[in-house]
Parts: sequence; C-alpha cells; structure tokens
Amino acid sequence: MLKLSALFALGLSIGQTAASPCQALPVIDLGYVRQQATTYNLTTDIYTFSNIRYAAAPEGNLRFRAPQAPPTNRTSIQDGSGVRMCPQGYPNWLVSAFTPIGEFASGEVPFSINAWEESFNETFKTINFNTATSEDCLFLDVYVPGKVLQQSKLKNAPVLVYIHGGGFVLGSKLGTSGESLPTGLLEQSIKENGSGMIVVSINYRLGAFGWLSGPEVEKDGVLNAGLLDQRLALDWVQKNIGLFGGNAKHVTAIGESGGAAAIMLHMAAYGGKAGSTPFQQAILQSPAIMPTFSVPSSAYDQLASALNVTCIEDLRKLDSQTLISVNAQQVAHAPLNTFGYTVVKDGSLVPGAILQNTPFDKDVKVLVAHNSFEGGIFFDPSVKTEEDFATWLGNSITGLSSSATETLTETIYPPIFDGSYGYTDQDTRQMALWGEGYIESNLLLAGQFAQGQTYAYEFSVVPGAHTQDLSYTFNDPTSPPASLSAQQSLQEAVVGFTIHGVPAFSSSQKWPVFGANGALVNISASTPAISQSRVNATRCHWWKNQKF
Repeated sequence: MLKLSALFALGLSIGQTAASPCQALPVIDLGYVRQQATTYNLTTDIYTFSNIRYAAAPEGNLRFRAPQAPPTNRTSIQDGSGVRMCPQGYPNWLVSAFTPIGEFASGEVPFSINAWEESFNETFKTINFNTATSEDCLFLDVYVPGKVLQQSKLKNAPVLVYIHGGGFVLGSKLGTSGESLPTGLLEQSIKENGSGMIVVSINYRLGAFGWLSGPEVEKDGVLNAGLLDQRLALDWVQKNIGLFGGNAKHVTAIGESGGAAAIMLHMAAYGGKAGSTPFQQAILQSPAIMPTFSVPSSAYDQLASALNVTCIEDLRKLDSQTLISVNAQQVAHAPLNTFGYTVVKDGSLVPGAILQNTPFDKDVKVLVAHNSFEGGIFFDPSVKTEEDFATWLGNSITGLSSSATETLTETIYPPIFDGSYGYTDQDTRQMALWGEGYIESNLLLAGQFAQGQTYAYEFSVVPGAHTQDLSYTFNDPTSPPASLSAQQSLQEAVVGFTIHGVPAFSSSQKWPVFGANGALVNISASTPAISQSRVNATRCHWWKNQKF
C-alpha cells in the first residue's frame, strides 16, 4: 500500500490543527487586508497566520498570465481558515517509484537495491489529489514565535521562506495537512537566539496552470507563470514581513528539488545582477533541473486537443474543474522520469540556458546539499539492452542531440558493469546518470556562489533517496523519522545558517567551506562528520559543459 508520508515529502498536504489561546488572536494590518492569526500553539508559543493572499485569483482572464497584486478587502478580518492548494497532477510512474521510501527510511525493510527494484514494480490505486484544490490558490502562511510578534516593532527576526518542490506539477505550502511543519526549526531557532525566527511557506501555480508554454502562450499570456508567482511572494515578504517582526534584509530562501532549482533561477534572474535577488541567503536541497529547457512541444497541443479548443482564449473560458481534471490526466501520463511541464527560456526572468555560463547574484550566501542516493527512484527496471537504455535516456531527458546520446551511452556511462564506473547493471547505470545529470552536477555550481564561500552537506541516512531529507528538515507529528539524531543535526544546520550565515554543528567543530576540495558535512544516522564530496566531478563537468 502506498505510504502517504512518502508523497507528503514532496509537499502534498491536506489539513491543519493547532491549539488556540483563550485571548483574542492578534491581527496584522497589511493595508490591503487585515489578517488575524489562524492558530496559536501554547506549548511552542507559535502563531500561525494561514492563507494570506499575496496575489489576485489567477482565474478567467488572468489564467496563464502574470500574477496580479491582491485586491483590497477591508470589509472583514481574514482568519485564514480553509484549505488552499493549487491544482496538480501526479505522474503514474512516480507513485510506484516513491512507495519504498517510507518503508526503507523507517527501517521497516532492510535497504537493498534488489528490494528497491522489486517494490518499484508494484501497482497502486490512482490517488485524487485535487479534491481540495482551487485555481484561487496564491496564498502563503507565516509562522511567528510569540516573542518575535511581541517585539515586532524591532523588525529584527531572521526569516526563512520555503518554496516546495514537486517537479513544478505537484506540492503545496507547509502545514496544509499537518504532515510537514516547521515546528522543529522554530524551536531550534528560539534556543539559538532567544526569540526565534519567522518561517514563510508559499503556494505557486503548477502544471499547465503555471508552466504552459509555446507560441500561443507567448503571444497572449506569460511563460513561467509559476516562477513569477514565487517572485511576487518573495517581494511580498520584502514589503510586509516587518509587520510580523521580520527583517527583510535577513531573508533565507529554502527549497528542495524543483523548489531549490527555482531558487537558483531567482538568483540568476535578469542576469544575476548583484543585490537584485529578493533574499540574502539560500539553502538548496537537491536542486533538480537539467541544463536544457526543451519540453515536449506537444504539451500545449495535447491540452488543447483534449479540451477541444483552438486557442488560448478558449482555454481561459473553460470551467475550472474541467481544466483541473485534464491537467491531472496529462501529468499522470507523463513519460517515465518526466513531469510534462518545466521551466522554459522566456527572454527576461529566464533569459537563457540556466546553469550554463549563467551569472548568479554573488551577494547571496549559499548552503547546498544532496542526498547519497539521488538517482535511486529514477530508473526503469524493464531496461535490459543497450537499445532499451537509449530509449529510456531519450524519454528521460528531452532535447538530447544524437551526438550527446552517443557520448553518454558509449563514453560517459558505457555498458561496463564491473563497478569501475560506479554501477554494476542497467538499473544502477540509470540511477547514476539521472542523479548526476539532474542533481549532483549542480553542486559544481557552488564555486560560483558567494565568491566561492559556499557551505555544503550530504544527507546519507539510508537509503538517502531523493526528498527523503524533507521529513528530517520539517516535522511530522504523526511519524517521526528513523533517526532523531540526524533530524537534530539537519535542523541545527538549517537554523544556524539562517540566523548566522554559517551552518551549525552541535559540537564545537567549524563547518568547512565547500571550496575547491569539496569539503562538506556528512549527515548520517550517527554523528555528523566533516567529509569530502563523493560526486563524480568528471562526469558532472561533462553535464555542465553541454550545449543542448
């Protein structure tokens, strides 16, 4: 049976609970709206301001357009009640791929490659993630310690902004279900500086709603609408977080997988001009993006055909539930290892091929991370021959030239299975290629960040699968992670970096700079230790130097 905790690791969530005090909950006047705290946890002294609107509803004529400023609504006080989640899709292949994570990570099943592969082939019922979704989803949550709110006039609390991952087609802000909460980070921050920090978590448009591309969209819409949503939310933080006691000049953006990739895109936006990024620090957990923006050219055509429309204006006239349903079906049938939608070059926010000779805002301090087995879920166990491997490669990475395919299959990842290339069969060969091409090669960009003064860690609690670290970064009150020690170490690192600009050890050791030698900290089930990057630099350099 599919473990929902594995799916929630990608940001999926559905409800929220917390205790409330007897006294009236505080109200923040944002000018365009008056927002009351939704809940207060007396034990942790944390106020949660849920579902703060940061943009107008992107419906009707605003569908597929840049986000607009939120309308003024001062007729009543908003309490943030209800669920706000953007419409999404879930690739069928991913349901099976993520199922073993909960079992292996919890220690219920001893980890082995064979057991992982056997679990991959199991069949599961389709899950409907759109029962509580709405196009009117551009909202964010703010978590504030009581002491920070009481001293809000000081505006000196560090701020951590979470941008969820999910391949740009699925996910949601923290706490929508109570599965992933920043409670551990907030409690650690209070221990660290006495008053704590603020955590902000945002929604942004997904799938066709946020990443539809093609000539029709360019002509009468906007490319990368989801990225523009994120940008508007980050600008909202700069403008409004001081009202909650936060310091707009001390903001750290944190994201995992596609969320981390998006943060990198914001650091490179508009040419990466120094000081132009709407945050001062970034925590990049497993930044996952291939250095190509080639997406299936049929995505727009498939959507229009399925809905029997001929132009984007007709798409705007459709009722919401119809578009939500077709988007979910389209994403569900995305080819193995793909999500159907992704970032594209737009000439402005994303002016060129990201991650290739791209200037980044060097004023942003960075903590970058990867897991020890990133490629573990991104493989097809039916691949047995070289022809199968080439087909898998073409489906997994769109836009590869014939020469690049030949180089990858014959030179970079040749069919040599004696272990000398780091793999022993077709399965682990696929895992190595995907993990390095999409994620681990991005660690090589660390030298471009903050004048090379970047910090890094490797998360290696077995199996070290992609997204597994999310349940360690955040807290699930119903399901603690297998290693509480690793969770403590990871949360100390995140909080230390957010507050001081340097990740923290529980010991007196100093966290090393990544540097030319690839020094990092290995966070495992035992004591965190200073180590060295095990990423295959030769192969990753090949990925970074390609022109797709």
